[in-house]
Amino acid sequence: MTPKSYDPGAWPAHDYRITQPLVALRYFRNFFLPLQLSADTDHIAETTIWHGYAWLGVLFVLALIAAAIYCGHRQVLRPIAFGIYWYLLALCLRRFPARRDRRTITACISPSSVWS
Repeated sequence: MTPKSYDPGAWPAHDYRITQPLVALRYFRNFFLPLQLSADTDHIAETTIWHGYAWLGVLFVLALIAAAIYCGHRQVLRPIAFGIYWYLLALCLRRFPARRDRRTITACISPSSVWS
């Protein structure tokens, strides 16, 4: 029923997924240093992992996963591992467009409770 000429205006799924680690890094930075907050940043999706700073976002997510695994193996550090896993899970479950700052709120609930 949908005509072939229909354009939903969304980014290709590949570009969206490549941009998400960079968005996670930006949210993490905004949790500790809330600068350049905006409801709509007009950020365009990265096309490859080597375009712009997308590679930095991938390294950040890998470092978070490694830190969560490390903290999860130590009894004293398990609350930190919980906070990291919460952050990653909250970012995966939300379906807002990339780089919308309102998504930061859900992701940062658990890390803030771990620090308090």
